[in-house]
Amino acid sequence: MYRHLFSALALAAVVVASAASGQVLGVSSDTTLPASGTVTSALADTPFSFSTGVTQFGTTADTTVTFTGSSSSPAFKIASGGSSASGTLRFGSCIFVVTASTFAAGSPLSVGQTVTVNPCNLNVGTAGAVANGVGQTRSVALLLGAASSAGASVTLGVNAGGQLTLNGNSVGSVTLTPIGGDTALASPTPRRTATPTPTPTSVSTATPTPSASAAATTAAPTTAAPTQTPTQAPTATPAPTPTASPTPTPSPTPTASPTPSPTPAGNWPGWLFAGNASGPVPPGFTRYGATVVDAASGAPVVDACVYTGPPAGCPTRGVNHTDATGSFAVDLPSGSAFLFNIQSDPQNAIYGAILQTPVAGTTGTMRMTHK
Repeated sequence: MYRHLFSALALAAVVVASAASGQVLGVSSDTTLPASGTVTSALADTPFSFSTGVTQFGTTADTTVTFTGSSSSPAFKIASGGSSASGTLRFGSCIFVVTASTFAAGSPLSVGQTVTVNPCNLNVGTAGAVANGVGQTRSVALLLGAASSAGASVTLGVNAGGQLTLNGNSVGSVTLTPIGGDTALASPTPRRTATPTPTPTSVSTATPTPSASAAATTAAPTTAAPTQTPTQAPTATPAPTPTASPTPTPSPTPTASPTPSPTPAGNWPGWLFAGNASGPVPPGFTRYGATVVDAASGAPVVDACVYTGPPAGCPTRGVNHTDATGSFAVDLPSGSAFLFNIQSDPQNAIYGAILQTPVAGTTGTMRMTHK
């Protein structure tokens, strides 16, 4: 268990290390992503509004475009002026194939029509985002030809390796540069202080204190005996010999040092890899959680393995799993940043794994793509 804990905190140390040189790594400008199945599935069910319509769709009033489906089966919904259309979506630009519609015959959005829009990009507000893996609310706009939608709110994250996530789904990578500002380190700073405190302090306090008292009681005559040996000559010699025998007795005493092991667990309820957290959040901790669902059907993904640190595969025991509703929750030290991994099974045979994903709060939704 502790091996996974230290791995998670070691990953966060990359950000702390950059602070030591006075530099904070992040993204200096906004990012443009070409539309793809990976990107549209990460933004599934997020409406993009065009107040003056989209030329290629033949609309001039408020028009809403929403991506649906999964990364392998992308789809769309379009609504404008009381009419709606839906269908499948292909890329290399955006190619909208209309399969259902209430738009009048002759409209570019009537049944059977295919509309190609180029360019078809997403403009993501990454400027100033710090590479610490912590999710934050940012704006994303859809660009269709010359038309740009109003910004839609998404949860954006950038980790220390430059991986960009939208709503907890990896969509690509960005270039990291020093962006300066000590305040950006507010989240990683507690990580160095909080890590060593629980375990080392408990070991040194719990074990040596009683042992040292017993050792001192036995050692007192032992120390006095050698001092008197040269003074009393042969007469005193036999006395210290048996007295020295107990000297090895304290040696096994340090062996009892494993005693502190359960102490941190009792003092730190909701530690990593404990059962799903519930009830009041302990002081000094923050609750992280989300609901994991099938990206296509929306059904909960039950008994998925959830752990932090490098994506090394589900630990064999003592790890969080999603419950019957697909939800998980865990209490972790406040002020820290953790990246989560979600696997439906050890071999990822059913769903593709979600790796190195930041979690903010407990109400988020993560979508797993069925293989």
